[in-house]
Amino acid sequence: DVEMLIVVPTGESRSYSVTTRPMSRGGATVGAVAVFRDWTDLRRATKELVENEQRYKILSEASFEGVAITKEGKIQDSNPNFAHWLGYEPADLVGMTGIELFPEDERARVRELSTEDEVGYEARMLRRDGSTFPVEVRGRFAKFHNDVVRLAVIRDITEKKQREAELLEKTEQLRALSLRDELTGLYNRRGFMEIAEHHLKTDQRARKPCAVFFADLNGLKLINDQLGHEMGDRAIREAARVLESVFRASDVVARLGGDEFAIFASECDDLGVVAAAMRLERAVSDLNDTSTNRYRLSVSVGAAVLHADEPRDLAALMQAADQNMYDVKRARHQRFSLRVRPG
Repeated sequence: DVEMLIVVPTGESRSYSVTTRPMSRGGATVGAVAVFRDWTDLRRATKELVENEQRYKILSEASFEGVAITKEGKIQDSNPNFAHWLGYEPADLVGMTGIELFPEDERARVRELSTEDEVGYEARMLRRDGSTFPVEVRGRFAKFHNDVVRLAVIRDITEKKQREAELLEKTEQLRALSLRDELTGLYNRRGFMEIAEHHLKTDQRARKPCAVFFADLNGLKLINDQLGHEMGDRAIREAARVLESVFRASDVVARLGGDEFAIFASECDDLGVVAAAMRLERAVSDLNDTSTNRYRLSVSVGAAVLHADEPRDLAALMQAADQNMYDVKRARHQRFSLRVRPG
């Protein structure tokens, strides 16, 4: 048996496999029988197949993504990248059921998605050591040697998820800053409206009373005019700290702007309003008794209670509390006094 490269009349070189045997007559060799088989197309197809396999191997091994081929749910082949992510060698994965590489709580969803062609989804995969990591999977069906197989391209998105988490955290930080008053650290008007509205709806669903307080820092203009705006800012901050100390941590304390403050108190009825007002009066008095400031802090407060059966919204409740505060101020004829210390 030999192989020959023969130039045919068209000028094309073709490959032949030649099998020969001698022809004998009277003990002497008089000729030979030769059978020629044209292997050109077969050799070309074989060469292309080898080249394709080498190309696939280079592409799959050089890829930053993982590649796996499954047949009837069992892994037939994978590239090293995919195997190493999971803590295996490629040969270790052959014969494994692909769904086992996902955590229990992911398997039903992944199994359903794996029946679809040209599908993409995110999931978590299970490493050999039991830890998990997030992936993006793109799957499709293909024909290979007359068999239907599924080709899956997997991308490790751990860094992507970390960036998304960092971006979300920064967004939340920026959002939190946008809801806060820069001078006092309390909620600003926007923050008060957003968060108090949420608490109000919660109390209404639970059929519990709630209250809105309006507080006014008396004499701020006088402090600014006679002692300077730095002292005015200090008075605003002191008023903020007093309000925070008087109300509960669950209450929403805000500076609406200038010398105006608002507080939303959940589960607060008429008795709760009276008790809070008394605590505020004592707290302001205690601060003035121990303060070395050249002014006395003075705060006016009013409130409105929303009982369980009342239909009022937050805006109406705030308006009622604001009006009550001014009614209280007029009834008590409160005056702000400036105390100037010697020297």
